[in-house]
Amino acid sequence: MHMPPTSSVEPFSLKSTTGPWVVVTTLSDPTLVSQLTAFGATGGVIRHVDAANMMTENDLFREFAHSLGFQAYFGHNWDAMVDCLDDLHGDWHGHRDVAVIVDNAEMLLRADFLPLFISVLCQGAERANSSVDLDGCPLDRSAIALHFVLLSPVADLEKFKIGITIPEREVVTTGAHVLVT
Repeated sequence: MHMPPTSSVEPFSLKSTTGPWVVVTTLSDPTLVSQLTAFGATGGVIRHVDAANMMTENDLFREFAHSLGFQAYFGHNWDAMVDCLDDLHGDWHGHRDVAVIVDNAEMLLRADFLPLFISVLCQGAERANSSVDLDGCPLDRSAIALHFVLLSPVADLEKFKIGITIPEREVVTTGAHVLVT
């Protein structure tokens, strides 16, 4: 008996300008590996930040500013971080899609600012992934795909789902992923 092929829909796409904005998964996740390969091959920019360098809010702001080349006017606060994530530019960026990988993400489970951090990442990604401003007016730039991937051991995925429950965000677990939109 011939069985029709089954279609497998990936739970997230780094090249898409739609959510989820934040993905928590493992380094060995085959979906992530294939997406990062395709993302880089099509000109997407992959940047890494290390959660080991982000155990305080000030350290987190420094790590992001350094790794993503935030402009000197960056105010080292959450609102300024949303603005800078929405306005990525510089010689490294060139209006290309961006995936930011947070290595050693399990270390953030100890940070009391984890839910706020995830919310800020979502806010920045929502704005960068849009071609209109907050008032609905067209921007002078096209939307870019901006997504964040937090890499963590499999044992900590459920801890992330509990740790990043945010009232205004949808947090879903699908297999080996925690997805935040």
